[in-house]
Amino acid sequence: MSNRSAKERDQRWGQLMAEAQKGDKVAYEQVLTEARDLVRGFFMSKIGDPHITEDLLQELLLGIHQARHTYDTKLSFSSWMFAIARYKLNDHWRRVFRSQKYSASSSVDRKASEEESADTKLIQTELMKELYEALFSLSEKQRRVLEALRLEEKSLREVSEELQMTESAVKVTAHRAQKILKLKLKNRDGTEGR
Repeated sequence: MSNRSAKERDQRWGQLMAEAQKGDKVAYEQVLTEARDLVRGFFMSKIGDPHITEDLLQELLLGIHQARHTYDTKLSFSSWMFAIARYKLNDHWRRVFRSQKYSASSSVDRKASEEESADTKLIQTELMKELYEALFSLSEKQRRVLEALRLEEKSLREVSEELQMTESAVKVTAHRAQKILKLKLKNRDGTEGR
């Protein structure tokens, strides 16, 4: 898919989500249906198991539904959606790790675990919001390079061809964008200069 058509698709999805936020159920179903295949491929490339992929896809759709009010129509819908997808993927790997770390006989306080889960979701929502704000403070070129490399996980060569830049220009742009993001996220914590 060319850069232009990816950008047009993203704008279209953003418009559909804006309509969905106003209560348009048809637009909401349409954006979820269209985005599903793209994210299915992303999960499948990371997991390789079609059953787990479908489970993650359902979790993602539920996550989008629960967070739909947080989508800012001035921002990229794909970036917002892939950030949620990454959280769902990370949650999956945490569950896998926990199941390997703890045997079935280990006793875990369920109530404490549920409270921790609610706190974690709140923190994740805040962190996602801060990450979006930092991401969209970048120039469009810097943001597009990071989205393509980190969220869409394209190769340097693919990004270079898509954005009509040399591979070294892509590297430099990504490096500068990451430095800016790191600085902005450090400043939010008041950890600058530590």
